[in-house]
Amino acid sequence: MIGKKREFPLKILFKHAAIRRLPPNHKKVSMIEVELAQDHSGYKGEKLLDYYLRTFHGPDIRIYNDLRFDDGDPFQMDSFILTPYFSFIIDSKNIDGETSIDTLFQQSIQKNTYGEQRRLSNPITQIKRHTFLMMEWFQKHGYYSIPIEAVVANCNPAGILKADSNNPLIAQKILNVELIPNRIEELRKKYTKKMLNESDLAALHKFILSEHTPPTYDLEKLYGISPNEILKGVQCPKCQFLGMKRLNRFWLCPKCGEKSTSAHEQAIFDYFLLIKTTMTVAECCEFLGIDSRHVAKRLLQSMKLRATGKTRGRIYHSPWSKAQTKII
Repeated sequence: MIGKKREFPLKILFKHAAIRRLPPNHKKVSMIEVELAQDHSGYKGEKLLDYYLRTFHGPDIRIYNDLRFDDGDPFQMDSFILTPYFSFIIDSKNIDGETSIDTLFQQSIQKNTYGEQRRLSNPITQIKRHTFLMMEWFQKHGYYSIPIEAVVANCNPAGILKADSNNPLIAQKILNVELIPNRIEELRKKYTKKMLNESDLAALHKFILSEHTPPTYDLEKLYGISPNEILKGVQCPKCQFLGMKRLNRFWLCPKCGEKSTSAHEQAIFDYFLLIKTTMTVAECCEFLGIDSRHVAKRLLQSMKLRATGKTRGRIYHSPWSKAQTKII
């Protein structure tokens, strides 16, 4: 069963919002666009991994996607599988072109379709780190005997894997994604001693979800971009002009004449993604470019956001905050 479904990546939403809210000639826009293309490719690979995991269901297997723990040394797993007998970490990689694993210098060399080469970190080293951190997490919370296995899954059907030696460890730790179901079946045969009974598994499932910590992204820390550089206003969904006007119960674009009753929603989401994870009515007025507190309050309430506080001190929360994480 799916213990935690894969959500659309927050980092992609964050970078799309940054591109919308920065001047087109801003020096960091091109860098963010390159990263965004890579992130979309990575997400496509993760969805392909989900496709190959779809046949594994039932109460004795739980699949957690984009699971992130932060006990001081944060780490995130693309997919984490928990059974009563073992656990399994899968790190998906969208390998482009041809990638050679260099065991001597603990690195990988990627050659793209144009013949250009670049050095990447060793994916085996990465999953060893995740294994160690997951083991520490288990032990910290009283789970000392759950075996942990880990692999890297190449999720690009056109990607070619090569190794600099016949080291069997490479073939054990890096697989093409279509071989992942075979590896899971191998692990089921390897681990036959039950480490968790039904109630233990259910309790650990709930605890894992409660400990999941969604990532946060900070423009200033990542790119040196100040919040003051973010453009305010409501963007036209048709021509992308930033500065729609509020008239009665709709937004009007002064450039193309487009009308919208919901254009403010994207602006408010952009604020949550780029500025901070909470918004007051006053901050809403300022960011949307409206004068009426009553209108701002009505717009925020219509979005069904979680809110705390009363009357003038009421605070509305981002839908991506930890408090919004659903425990199933």
